[in-house]
Amino acid sequence: MIDVYCFTSSNLTNIWAGIGAGLWAVSEVGSKDMETRKTKSLEMPIGAYGLLYCAATHSFTTPFKVTSEVQWKEIKGVWPEAWWLPFGITALGTPKYQLTTKEMTALVEVMKGKQSVTDVFLSGEHVLLCLLKSLMKTGRLYWKS
Repeated sequence: MIDVYCFTSSNLTNIWAGIGAGLWAVSEVGSKDMETRKTKSLEMPIGAYGLLYCAATHSFTTPFKVTSEVQWKEIKGVWPEAWWLPFGITALGTPKYQLTTKEMTALVEVMKGKQSVTDVFLSGEHVLLCLLKSLMKTGRLYWKS
């Protein structure tokens, strides 16, 4: 099973900025929460996969692959304010396409208990296939390998 790390952004502008810079980081929060983020950041290895969530549109967008270790420092010049714990990413899609929380919930439900996407198709569950085809036809799903 693959772990997917999810990061939230308040808006698409910040997502576009991070994708353009080939970086992601986290905005500043209280000291206790920052310590928790530092601890969790150690668990995210190079080569891990992530997904961005946009709070403004209530949707998931832009899968990515982690390309560097998290740096325990502040970063300025990418987003309007300073962010923390930056790490390199390679986008596997674009913020142009998004999955609503309802669509993502449907995908997760279909994938429960499966080891891979292949297991979904072999078990006769064509819901995922139909959903993916529908999203691809409308241009709402894009995944670049």
